[in-house]
Amino acid sequence: MLVFPQQTDTIKLQPLRMLHKAVAEPALREELWIDLWHAATCIALGTFLLSRPDGEVPLPYPSRAELEDIVMRQIGSISAPISVVAALNQILTSTDVSYSKLRGKLSSNDWNVIENIVLRASSAMRPIALFIDTLDENLEYAPAESIDAQCALLIYITRKLIDPNVSNRVHICVTVRDIVVSKLRDHQHFERYYSDLHWKRLDWTKSAARYFFRTKISMLPSNLMKGPPNASSLFERWLGVSSVPNTARGVDEDVEEFILRHTRYLPREIVEIGNAICSEIRASAGNLVKENVWSAVIRIAEEHGRRAIEVVIDHILALSAEDFVSIEVRAGYRTRVRDALTAALRTARNEIFQEPQRLAIDNTFRQSILEPNSTVCLSDILWVHGLVGYLHLDETRPPHRSITIFNTTGSEGPVAGMRLPHAASYRLHATLLSIAKVEIEKSAPYIGTNE
Repeated sequence: MLVFPQQTDTIKLQPLRMLHKAVAEPALREELWIDLWHAATCIALGTFLLSRPDGEVPLPYPSRAELEDIVMRQIGSISAPISVVAALNQILTSTDVSYSKLRGKLSSNDWNVIENIVLRASSAMRPIALFIDTLDENLEYAPAESIDAQCALLIYITRKLIDPNVSNRVHICVTVRDIVVSKLRDHQHFERYYSDLHWKRLDWTKSAARYFFRTKISMLPSNLMKGPPNASSLFERWLGVSSVPNTARGVDEDVEEFILRHTRYLPREIVEIGNAICSEIRASAGNLVKENVWSAVIRIAEEHGRRAIEVVIDHILALSAEDFVSIEVRAGYRTRVRDALTAALRTARNEIFQEPQRLAIDNTFRQSILEPNSTVCLSDILWVHGLVGYLHLDETRPPHRSITIFNTTGSEGPVAGMRLPHAASYRLHATLLSIAKVEIEKSAPYIGTNE
């Protein structure tokens, strides 16, 4: 397989915003973005073929000359293959993001000619692998605009998947956040675009998180291992303790379980908590106590919660794009959304809450910040980001206890995972407890997955 050189270009912020403002009609904007991605992908693949040695690419002279002429005409001379996003940026800037200029450029037959040349060449050579990443770099500054662009890219690729005239010799891999899939799920043709075969979710189950954490600990230098060599567990070997006192709950918790349930099983969160504990070990000069571990975990977990809230706000602003069209107005709304979100969370009152409280969370938020006809559902968004889970009675393995399922534990597929499942009881994630100021349960929760 020929792998397209990995590049981390991002869509330029100003053209991204300008296009959103220039094309107010969502359907026209989607159509324009799809055509833009088509043109950019064709240019990227064309430059890739031109950069390969003659013997590696079955590209006869007439086709090569025609391809060179089109690339020169559309983006100028090139000395190396350019990425899809780089090609997209060039197209946008060369037209000053003018709708009429873009439409004129995208209506050219050049893009179909390039596609046909690529398809003919790829049928007689090794498959080409193309990766598109870092599409969310502008999400914080232009959430609606960024998600519009990413949704259109996914639609473009899935249309190509079902196009009988397109072969399977070009493999395009795109990484997006759950927010994008959540937005795309509301598309009227989502079921046509979605396929288990082509859509894969990055799952971090509890067992995967535990394996990752233990592997990281096993790589620590000896000066950070405070327990005896013959300790009964790796965590006791690391910290010198097997449990930590949780005074708020009135119990002693297994240290590994305590740390993991204060993450969403995401590697970055695990690493950051691990680094904080290692800092405590260095600072303690060999006198690490259980309270040091507890305070480090709680402090970093709260930071994770506040960071997750900002991502939730991005998600809300993106879904509410038509309510907050003005970029300037939307920027001013961010603080109001944050305050409304925090107030809504506090209506839960307890770490574990039932359906009436879930409805109160959604209604409080909707009434305080959203338009009356808005379809934004806060509890669903919190579920998507692993901040609210539901309780499930596990009757298959003793003891028959309630386990909490969060969306980020790999327990739900990408389609079902966009809506908080109906349940008798729900639970706020540990990272939100200090933010929501709710009453904490007196027993330690068991966080599980349907693995």
